[in-house]
Amino acid sequence: MAWYAELKRRQWYCINAFNAISLYIKYLNETWWNSLTEEQKQHYHELEERKKIRDREKLNLYLSFMKSACLATHAEEAMDRISDVEKIMRRL
Repeated sequence: MAWYAELKRRQWYCINAFNAISLYIKYLNETWWNSLTEEQKQHYHELEERKKIRDREKLNLYLSFMKSACLATHAEEAMDRISDVEKIMRRL
């Protein structure tokens, strides 16, 4: 029953196996892009570059936090092993 409901819901925008919504969105984006001046297009490209740089920096920061967390975990495990060895040595 859910399959039939989904089939009915999807029929209104699928025309000859093409997704009409995605085609319309693409059309709107193309008309918007063509309406921009060269200066606005250049500004848009600069903003995209800044966004890529910001995302790359964010990823690098995240990776550095992950590396430091791994180092802290390894250091804690090493300290636990050292304390276990000291306990064994005291027993002897």
